[in-house]
Amino acid sequence: MKIVLLYCLINLGVFANSSFSDSFIITIKEGKTVVVAQEKKNKFASVIIKNDTFEKMICVLSNESEKMLESFSLKPGHSSSFQISYKSFKKLFFYTLSPPSQKLPLKVGKKSYEIP
Repeated sequence: MKIVLLYCLINLGVFANSSFSDSFIITIKEGKTVVVAQEKKNKFASVIIKNDTFEKMICVLSNESEKMLESFSLKPGHSSSFQISYKSFKKLFFYTLSPPSQKLPLKVGKKSYEIP
């Protein structure tokens, strides 16, 4: 798992500079969240979350019925990655419990987008 995470972190700069990716790349910054969408649907949704703020975050990945698929904490300046089977959801959402934020839909094929 650590090797996969290290690989993702090394390649994060390459993915973030493209308008599409093989993963959802969520970068949380002060005052906004930037998402680079997964280009096409595979067996799994790959999600990389990067905390570029100065505070610890409690994050959630959930499905359309609000079932938590993943719940995790993220220290300032750190990243985390997950693979979730498309069988467990129709729509995927990301949000933070602390600090509280709105649900962010993760849409396959959509170019990079930003949420204030």
